Amino acid sequence: MTAAITCITAVLPAMTADDAAVALDIAVPTTARGAARFIEELVDHMTAHADALTSGSSQCPPLVLRLTQVLHEAGQPVIRPGCAQCGKIRADLRQLRSEGRICGTCDARSRKGTCGRCGATEAKIVAKRPEGGICNRCYCVDPEVVEECGECGRLRCPAVRLPDGGSLCRVCWNRPQHTCVSCGKTAAAALLADGGAYCHFVTTESGGRVGSAESAAGAARSLATRTGTNPTSATAATAARRPLVHAADEYDRVNGSPPVNRFARAATPATSGPG
Repeated sequence: MTAAITCITAVLPAMTADDAAVALDIAVPTTARGAARFIEELVDHMTAHADALTSGSSQCPPLVLRLTQVLHEAGQPVIRPGCAQCGKIRADLRQLRSEGRICGTCDARSRKGTCGRCGATEAKIVAKRPEGGICNRCYCVDPEVVEECGECGRLRCPAVRLPDGGSLCRVCWNRPQHTCVSCGKTAAAALLADGGAYCHFVTTESGGRVGSAESAAGAARSLATRTGTNPTSATAATAARRPLVHAADEYDRVNGSPPVNRFARAATPATSGPG
């Protein structure tokens, strides 16, 4: 944690070590595997890329996306990375490509094609086979995938693996129900953490950070108060409900000019006609 705090304060000297620690506490997701791996990824990345919080590059670990969102909400002069393909700024750019992280929409668009098995066009390609990519419908009946369900005995795509090595199909599998420690609702859990289970609604409303949306919003406002900055009207907890912002607009907000797209194809210089 100390190394991560040092990296942040080196880029944002106006922040104290305590302020940086608060920002990290808000940004680091609470998972069953713990927060240490996220911190290590952040330190390694910022050691190699000191401008990670101000470059706007989405070639970064997931924590950079979350941290820049928190710092932006606190009024700090950071640039939130945007989708490397469409430029939309989101804190959940889960797919990492050679050009950077991309949003779910661009990822789904890039996976569409003609199924090599049934010939369906504009289909979402979910797996590769010798004859080419195959769609979800073909995948669910693929001989390499289907197994005999341990409950109904039908050949179906397995939904869960049993202790004895067998499987259950989606029809026969009943997802375990848990009581959410935040809202009290009993439903399938989106996250099982050390402190208990969290439902899909709570994890979505909190931007992926467990706990109520109100607590995340309050933490963001507290950080803004501590640092003496003016937070934006939207909080990190409600970022998913805001109109999407493009990366060029984000860069312009901080630096006054749009960024150079390092991944765009170079324009061909115009040539003058004869004479």
